Amino acid sequence: MARPCTHSSAGSPSLIKGASERETLQPNAEGTDFRAWFSRLLAYAPAAYAKIDSYLRQLMPDLKDIRNLVIGKDS
Repeated sequence: MARPCTHSSAGSPSLIKGASERETLQPNAEGTDFRAWFSRLLAYAPAAYAKIDSYLRQLMPDLKDIRNLVIGKDS
């Protein structure tokens, strides 16, 4: 069973921004660009969703799904 990250440099979910203006495969140490990383990861490797979903369901059994909606003037 996977265990949550407890490393001292792990970010706080409250610092994650609600939107991203770019995508990245290298998130910052604070995790504030989680959405940018998640967007790019799903574009680069869509199968990664299943692994992330499975892991999060272990932590949050009532999780229904993960949504990453496109926002902005061109969406």
